[in-house]
Amino acid sequence: MRLILLTTRGIEPVVAEEVYDLIGRRPSIDRGSVTLEDGALDAAYRLRLGVRAATRLLRGLGEYAGADGEAIYRALRAYPFETLFGLDASFSVEVVGKGEEPPHFLTLRAKDAIVDRFRERLGERPSVDKRRPDARVHIRLMRDRFALSIDLGDGALSHRGYRPPGAPAPLREHLAAALLLLAGAPRNFEEGRGFIDRMCGSGTLAVEAAMMARRIAPGLARPLPNARLRFHDAELYRSIRDEFRALIRAPLDHPTIVASDLDAASVELAREAARRAGVEESIRFECVDFLDSSPPDGVLPGLILMNPPYGERLGDTEDLHALYEAIGDRFRWEYRGYRAGIFSGDESLLKSVGLRAEQRVALDNGPIPSILALYAIREEMPRERPHWRTSLLPEAAMLRNRLRKNLRRLAPYVERRGLTAYRIYDRDIPEFNFAVDRYADSVLIQEWAPPRTVDRQLAARRARDLRIVLEEELGIPSERFHYRRRRRRARFEQIESSRKRGERFIVHEGDLRLLVTLEERFDTGLYLDHRELRRMAAREAGRSEAKRFLNLFAYTGSASVAAALEGATTVSVDLSGTYLDWAGDNFEASGLSLQGHQAIQDDAIAFLEDERELYDVIFCNPPSYSRSKDARAEFEVKRDHERLIQLAMSRLDRAGSLYFSTHARGFELSRALVERYAVEALSPKSVPPDFRSDAHHAFRLRHRETRHFAPKSREQAKK
Repeated sequence: MRLILLTTRGIEPVVAEEVYDLIGRRPSIDRGSVTLEDGALDAAYRLRLGVRAATRLLRGLGEYAGADGEAIYRALRAYPFETLFGLDASFSVEVVGKGEEPPHFLTLRAKDAIVDRFRERLGERPSVDKRRPDARVHIRLMRDRFALSIDLGDGALSHRGYRPPGAPAPLREHLAAALLLLAGAPRNFEEGRGFIDRMCGSGTLAVEAAMMARRIAPGLARPLPNARLRFHDAELYRSIRDEFRALIRAPLDHPTIVASDLDAASVELAREAARRAGVEESIRFECVDFLDSSPPDGVLPGLILMNPPYGERLGDTEDLHALYEAIGDRFRWEYRGYRAGIFSGDESLLKSVGLRAEQRVALDNGPIPSILALYAIREEMPRERPHWRTSLLPEAAMLRNRLRKNLRRLAPYVERRGLTAYRIYDRDIPEFNFAVDRYADSVLIQEWAPPRTVDRQLAARRARDLRIVLEEELGIPSERFHYRRRRRRARFEQIESSRKRGERFIVHEGDLRLLVTLEERFDTGLYLDHRELRRMAAREAGRSEAKRFLNLFAYTGSASVAAALEGATTVSVDLSGTYLDWAGDNFEASGLSLQGHQAIQDDAIAFLEDERELYDVIFCNPPSYSRSKDARAEFEVKRDHERLIQLAMSRLDRAGSLYFSTHARGFELSRALVERYAVEALSPKSVPPDFRSDAHHAFRLRHRETRHFAPKSREQAKK
């Protein structure tokens, strides 16, 4: 057999070494794969059971010229698949790589060829099963040719089966095993040294380490090879499996493995994964912050390996450069004599560690190019904190002066409006591309990703200088700083919320008392730049005759609360029940009764299509883009705002106003709306003085005067 092991970029040498250790032969290495020519069936079984860092095990069936549908059809119809499986077996076809035609078309042609082959030879055809096929035919496109193979591992080898349902998966099992092998974990365990993962998440690294320490082959939990594949030998497989089982060490025969995390829920997930893998007794679980941690007692200094966050998600809520600096300091002061490893998808963050890596390995973590950096931590105590960590860059003086100027300029406005939440710095200096908001006694820092022309380490030092200046000028400890990393999103990319759960607290906006959170979500629960817009809309609602206020895309209801304080009766519409509950809490925080006010969980457009009441003031701040599963259709504000506004205007009293706002960049109101309604551009005057003038686009729309009688309600129209 020609045996092919697939893996991810950078791991090929690791898999090749595993092949040599398991069967004593050196395979050839290609990008993303390792190949063993003329392998026997027992070699295939040893690889299926024992390889840790591969994703798939294939039996090569040949390579063929052409990469189009016709070439694939001809080659597969000529191949004797009936010698591999029979009519009682189901099959599937997987096509990977780039060919001359779309993959789904090539998949169909391959299926047609196999079916036609069976009908021609046997008069019947096997069934196709995409989910759990007996035979998995694999086609790999390579420019002008393709490789044909059949799966020997019944799917992905990286799926060990121990991950709890719904657990987050920042590391796949084969990648975690590869990191351990690259870091020298087997030798570490042979020397009786411990292993620590202080940011264990769902526990993949710790579980793989425990299996490695106890010599538990990763394939032992997989079922027997599918008996409907005619070349398999069940007795041979059982005998080789028994050999692997005989190698397993008892739980007490290996050194201590520690898995800990700051998040208690993550620790429980890791414990459940270890239980499912049969290694729970081999791991010590702790709920502890790495930055407060120390090595376990009674264990020889060994290996500490971590996969910290590195900002792969839009809107991460940590100051990651500060985190990596702290990791480096903790290594120096507490984990002396250890071999340390950090796996990260951001090279600039690794520079913030401040340690010289003795080895760096480039790997792919899914679509993200990443690096494993390995450090040998000195045993002697460091003399002092590195000087470059505390000295400020020269441009930090400009930042300090601008911050002081902003605080003096805003002080009268803040006092006049009774604010405890406002922006104190808004990307004023090009070198410091940050926005800084004060929320009572806490600070939210938003960092815009620097252009590629800016050195990433220089950007990291500027971020550190910002922290130091803010702490000194505001008198707020850095422990109360919160962070967001912002970047330009793809056209239809949505923001993810953090998995963290943070406490909500009250901020003041005149008589408004509004609840915000700086940890739980990318958003805080309050648009600070809408402060003046809320005030305008609320005051007009209070002066209107019927005082009927409609808040579309109501979010946490701050505009509704402002209108209610002016005496208006409000209707708040939003798809999110979470946000509507939050809106109710904001009413109560401001001392308002919910009686007479409505909260409607619905798609705003669907609500407007069904609604028959008229309103004096409508406040509408739609998202730039939304594809919620509960909405009738996806929404893009630049494309769909005309229909939304026309529907809203149909529910607006003839003397009323629609306040429409959006944060979409480059937004322009459609010409048809400008011609049909009386439109007043409110921005930039609606933008408060603590924000840049382009913070949002806002308009007030009214019905144009007409000589035709315009009834106020359906009942009046009937009369």
